[in-house]
Amino acid sequence: KIKPGILINALSHRGPDDNGSIAFDEGVFIHTRLSIIDLTTNAKQPMSSKCGRYHIIFNGEIYNFLDIKKDLIKKGYKFFSRSDTEVILVGFQEWKEKLFKKLNGMFAFSIYDKSNKELFLVRDRIGIKPLYYSYKENKISFSSEVSILNLSEKLTIDSNSLQNCIQYGSFLGNKTIFENVYSLEPGY
Repeated sequence: KIKPGILINALSHRGPDDNGSIAFDEGVFIHTRLSIIDLTTNAKQPMSSKCGRYHIIFNGEIYNFLDIKKDLIKKGYKFFSRSDTEVILVGFQEWKEKLFKKLNGMFAFSIYDKSNKELFLVRDRIGIKPLYYSYKENKISFSSEVSILNLSEKLTIDSNSLQNCIQYGSFLGNKTIFENVYSLEPGY
């Protein structure tokens, strides 16, 4: 097992303003942050819901988060930050997966439902923000960078994917250059 500090250091160039981690029985969320919308520590990630059931790590920007926030306030929700991250988290509490169609922006995020032991990986419809994952031996790892996955397991080149990339100029579908490492497709 890799210590969170090693992964935080490896990702620090992606988010130099802040970092954090949260451990669960099943795994850990690690996040480095580039502060853009809410510069306070109230927007620190990983972020947990007030009830402690839901946890999120988020990369991107939700352009319509203020409209979604207004709808949630009308439903009685209270917010402790000005961040789009919290709006996603609270919106998921209210609408579950139906929230994803409401989001307008560029994003990749993960929400963990601790009670149901469900992990959601979500990527914007165009695929602007990257999200890579590896699933083998009943273990999932994911990151905004393929290189981070190499810290937790030795990656090997997928010769078929490499050949397709040379032949067609890109990787096909959700394939990457590495075996057992995939790119979450846009809109999934």
